Amino acid sequence: MKFIKENKKKILSFGGVFLATLLVYLYYATQVSVTQIAFIDFSEFQLSKINKVNDNDWIEINSLSKKDIDQASSYDVIYLFGRGLSLSADEQRSLMKAGHRGTKVYVYASNNDDYNRLSNIDSVSEIAIETYMDNGGEENYHQLLNFSRVNVDKKTWFLPQVKSPEIIPEDAYLSMGTTKAFTELNKVIADQKKNKTYVEGQPTVALLTSVPGPFNANPDHIFDLQKALFERGLNVITITSHRNRVKMMKETSPDLIVYLPHGRLAGHSREDVGKWLEESNIPVLSPLSIFQKKEDWENSQKGMSGGMLSMNVVLPELDGAVAPYAFAVEMKDESGFLKFKGMPERINRLADRCKNYITIKKKPKAEQKIAIYYFKGPGMNAMVASNLEVEQSLYNTLKMLKAQGFKVDNMPKDQKAFHQLIQKNGLVLGPYAKGKFDDFVKTADPVLVDTMSYNQWTSKDLTKSAYGEVVKKFGDAPGDYLSVKEKDNAYIAVSRLDFGNVVLLPQPMPGLGDDSFKLVHGAKAAPPHPYIASYLWTKNAFKADAIIHFGTHGSLEFTPGKQVGLSSNDWSDALIGNIPHFYVYTISNIGEGIIAKRRSYATTVTHLTAPFTEGDVHNELKILEEKLDKFYSVENPNLKSKYKKSVVELAKQMNIDEDLQLDFSGEVSDSSLFVISQYVEEIGNSKVANGLYSLGRLYSEKQLNETALLMSLDPIAYSLAQLDVADGIIDKKQAEDARYFDKYYRQPSKELLKKLLSNKVTLQQAQHQMIKKERLDKIEAWKEQESIAKAHAKKHQKKKVDGKSGASQIKKKLDIPKEELLKQRAAAQKKSAKARTKMLYTQNVQNVFTGLENLMKSKGNLKISTRQEQLSLVNGLRGGHILPTSGGDPIANAFAVPTGRNLYSIDAEATPSKESWELGKSLGKKLLEQHFAKNGVYPKKVSFTLWASSFIETEGATFAEILYLLGVEPVRGPYGKVMDVQLIPSEELNRPRVDVVVQTAGQFRDLAASRMFLINKAVKLAANADELVENFVKTGVADAERYLKEKGMSPQKAQRFAADRVFGGVNGNYGTNIMGLVEKGDRWESEDQIATTYINNMGAVYGEEDWGEFAEGIFEAALQNTDVVVQPRQSNTWGGLSLDHVYEFMGGLSMAVRHTTGKDPDAYFNDYRNANNVKIQGVKEALMVEARSTLLNPKYLKGMMKEGATSAENVAETIRNTYGWNVMKPKEIDNHLWDDLMDVLVEDKYNLNTQEFFERENPYALEEVTAVMLETIRKGYWKASKEQIEKLVEVHQEMIEKHNAGCSEFVCDNMKLKDFIVNNSTNQQLKESYQQQIAKVRELSTPQPTNVKEKKSIQLEKEVIQEENVDNSLKMEEGLTTTEIGVTLGVLLVILLLIGIYYKQK
Repeated sequence: MKFIKENKKKILSFGGVFLATLLVYLYYATQVSVTQIAFIDFSEFQLSKINKVNDNDWIEINSLSKKDIDQASSYDVIYLFGRGLSLSADEQRSLMKAGHRGTKVYVYASNNDDYNRLSNIDSVSEIAIETYMDNGGEENYHQLLNFSRVNVDKKTWFLPQVKSPEIIPEDAYLSMGTTKAFTELNKVIADQKKNKTYVEGQPTVALLTSVPGPFNANPDHIFDLQKALFERGLNVITITSHRNRVKMMKETSPDLIVYLPHGRLAGHSREDVGKWLEESNIPVLSPLSIFQKKEDWENSQKGMSGGMLSMNVVLPELDGAVAPYAFAVEMKDESGFLKFKGMPERINRLADRCKNYITIKKKPKAEQKIAIYYFKGPGMNAMVASNLEVEQSLYNTLKMLKAQGFKVDNMPKDQKAFHQLIQKNGLVLGPYAKGKFDDFVKTADPVLVDTMSYNQWTSKDLTKSAYGEVVKKFGDAPGDYLSVKEKDNAYIAVSRLDFGNVVLLPQPMPGLGDDSFKLVHGAKAAPPHPYIASYLWTKNAFKADAIIHFGTHGSLEFTPGKQVGLSSNDWSDALIGNIPHFYVYTISNIGEGIIAKRRSYATTVTHLTAPFTEGDVHNELKILEEKLDKFYSVENPNLKSKYKKSVVELAKQMNIDEDLQLDFSGEVSDSSLFVISQYVEEIGNSKVANGLYSLGRLYSEKQLNETALLMSLDPIAYSLAQLDVADGIIDKKQAEDARYFDKYYRQPSKELLKKLLSNKVTLQQAQHQMIKKERLDKIEAWKEQESIAKAHAKKHQKKKVDGKSGASQIKKKLDIPKEELLKQRAAAQKKSAKARTKMLYTQNVQNVFTGLENLMKSKGNLKISTRQEQLSLVNGLRGGHILPTSGGDPIANAFAVPTGRNLYSIDAEATPSKESWELGKSLGKKLLEQHFAKNGVYPKKVSFTLWASSFIETEGATFAEILYLLGVEPVRGPYGKVMDVQLIPSEELNRPRVDVVVQTAGQFRDLAASRMFLINKAVKLAANADELVENFVKTGVADAERYLKEKGMSPQKAQRFAADRVFGGVNGNYGTNIMGLVEKGDRWESEDQIATTYINNMGAVYGEEDWGEFAEGIFEAALQNTDVVVQPRQSNTWGGLSLDHVYEFMGGLSMAVRHTTGKDPDAYFNDYRNANNVKIQGVKEALMVEARSTLLNPKYLKGMMKEGATSAENVAETIRNTYGWNVMKPKEIDNHLWDDLMDVLVEDKYNLNTQEFFERENPYALEEVTAVMLETIRKGYWKASKEQIEKLVEVHQEMIEKHNAGCSEFVCDNMKLKDFIVNNSTNQQLKESYQQQIAKVRELSTPQPTNVKEKKSIQLEKEVIQEENVDNSLKMEEGLTTTEIGVTLGVLLVILLLIGIYYKQK
């Protein structure tokens, strides 16, 4: 007190000064200070433009990231971009806190009511701000900043003048090189003529802008593109519009549309743009502006993903847009903000592409040059493509092109002559076939690309860094492979068949060498010189107007690089160049087709699959089925017991107990017979290919009827059964009994459909017969009740007026107690389940009606498809528009036909859809129940493979299953997008959280990167959950961290990677790169070699921060505790045996788990083939169902034996894949399967004349079949008898003696197998002939002078070396006499000299 009294005046004086200072500060802060404006989630290109127009020192612009949102209170004004915005609860609280402290917040363009409630600006100001932002442009952005200081921040000093928003026409034409807007086409043309940027009579390009547009971003890149197009003789009409796009495009009447994409082509217009494009026949190109810094984009493996991928690539594809070619990228402006800038080289190439599309539209057919690439195995193996008999298809296509007026010279007189020409001039040779290459150069007339020309082309078309990788790996051109040298020059041999203006080329091998199995981390897998030379020759020497890739699929689109939005360093971008590209593709493979579209700028032209038929049961299976029928139908106990005994004996004789892992050692239960009956039913009702499809060859009437019937049968039969379950007529167990279902639903439905096909009943009669009036009345009653309920709710709806702010309402919502939240969830789920029951009932009724209506439509669509495919291809080659299609297995998706259309995908951001979420949950529950029933415990971890096609066709059902096992659910944002995930409460889950690990094919990675991020986020959420239930995820993360530490990883890195669960190919690879090693059995002795290679190749981590990063041990750590492996299967066109990728991924993952944990995991298919009966099936059972319904089925084989070389090759491929399964997961392939395959294919058990078929169509396929069987024996997987081995050796050697060695790798490049064959040969003549044939292929022949197309001195590189050695030896021989004479004289001279010295001394 004394101190205060003594210093009272000073204290008062100090207090006064402090208070005055405080008041001055407060006044300055509230009335004078710089207005700090923060923008959240706005694109930097917008901020660059906004910042550029800011000429006021009292306004400062900031970009605020969501991770710094807790600093929101330090800003005066915050603007959030609401479209696509996702805010966590904490982020919302930070904004509310800032609002309470005086920060003004406005959310622009949001459809989320919760986010809109964050806005605390008055409604008048909101309207003004929205108008400024909606119109965009420099003046509006300038005035927005002024308005923000004056009207929002309400400062009173240094106030700028505020003008009203400038209304820019929403729908306008822009004059070239400016943002001058016109609402009438004739006026913009007049302005461009005035500026000499429009020439009457030139072709017209309609250039559509969107985001970034000319008003919300800098337009320089648009101006650059306009200029480049005009310089190539093209008029450019630039359109900026959302509501009237279609109308304005129609007015423009362009030759080509270039859409700078963001969303659908029609924008907000309701007009049918697809119909207009079809009628006008105008192609649409959709080049990309990359929303990344240039250096980040160039170094990125992704290129584009997430919402940008959806808006800029996926949605435009729905309208048939193609060629997402990157031409502009973000670069920093003077203030450090990013803005768009065109890349000059890529703008020029894009303009060339546009010009080329118009050129093929205008150029006469007879002058147009077309290069067609086909795919072929090495040596004499057949041409291959999924679902296609290639040789006949390609020959028919050449005939069609000639008939259509294209210049096709020197056409072979028939298909046989064409076959001979392919096998002579169109080979693909492995590096081991040195002798074969010798003959090829001398006799096959390849193009010889001299290294000088090749080097010029690579300098022009490839970047230095890309070509540097080639030289680093393969040396300077021409390299060792397919190289031809003379003394003064060197050449690369390019296989081709010359038909004048049409040339056929086999796609060369994309990789070489035994060391290519194990990928080097961080290395770019450059293709070899011959691969590059083929494409550069097509472009620069042949000067193709269009390129066609023929059949599913080649390797170009799978060369490493970015996923989409490629750069010039990416191989598919560089090699396809700016040439219009068309890809003849099977309708059933959407996932890989989409990759072909996006990574090689292709327009896909879909074709039919093989016609379908039911597998039926045959021979012993037919007898077994009959005995089962007797067992289930007889009442007499004694008789029933005898039939049971007969069933068991026959099943054991056929080894069905091994297929189903049943124990027949003791008393066999009735439940075992039930399992057998279901198995037999599945085999009989399997939908199998009836031969192959050939382009230009119509389905027969029988094939049309069978396929169309199968397209409608299951949806109808299963829907009827589900309706009966819902109405209590049958129970669920009866509906799931395959025999019961077949008898009471499938067969009656089939009979009615047959009557409908043969016009014995009308559509209306069939509908009345299948759906009774009572069911329709029930649905109508539900609709009426729902309508009354909605009206009542609307009438009694009370408006909430509690005087609380929007922020307070959000806070209340965020702070709901957990108990209340659980109650609300339970109530919502109960309500949802009730609604879902009604929805499914209604849907099942609709399925029946749709199935009946589609029956005749499907038949008609199948019938017109063959012609449509040819017309569409020609239309594309003539610069026309090819209609889009959803694609898929036609049995599962009747809307996939007619074919001849361009594939599109789904929006990954909207997955899992609500329906697929329910499907994924049900599969998760089934998997857990099945595993618990078998093992008595829940699985600790489940490993999944994610593929693109199944993801697309099921809308992310397996992704949903992964989330459900983790105990996590999707969070849906605006427009149904799944932007986030959240925990399912433990109380609701009522079972452990199950850990997962996911391996992805590259195709899935390219389509759905954002879903991979969500999986990793879901794992982290689950691992950190506070639990009432056991948490295997938390345990799994802890175990992974411990494993990594034990392997020597630092604690910090171990913790960082322990929760990573999504893996894939290193260096952006699409596959595992493991099949070549598996099938080269002489290169490995133990499965550990394969497993470590697999883990090495598939061990790249794919997380948001660590995209594609590899560190040793991470994949193995993630695989710890794995109990189950799951693979999706969604198509009837392939199975685990017929498709090599299944053993590659599912088998490879199983082997990796076994290698890492010492435990062989259970393996299951998620079987989506029947949308009405999705199930989980063990891999062994699935493989044996396939084997018994295809290669062991005489009906299937008869269909295949009507076809040609590709059909025979498909048989060989299935045998190769069976061997692959034996290697990767041995317990799934029993000895008896190999015995049965040999009996049917080699011994001809069913008297089908199998050997005659192979010899007629493709003897090299039988060489392959026998070679693979012998290798399986040599490796110890098949315990064959001595007689079986000798028979296989005899057939193999006979084929090679009669037809020469086909020279696949099994036949010609496995020396240990060769020795095995020789050692087990019992025929000396065949043995010697065999050895000579293999040696002839592998070894260079005695050097002879070659004469290749006037290059008389050109010889093989190794021949030149050998000849030089021979020449030297000849010279030595010629000079030997002279040398001898010289030596003799020298010796005599020395002797005489010595004698002279001796006498002199003496």
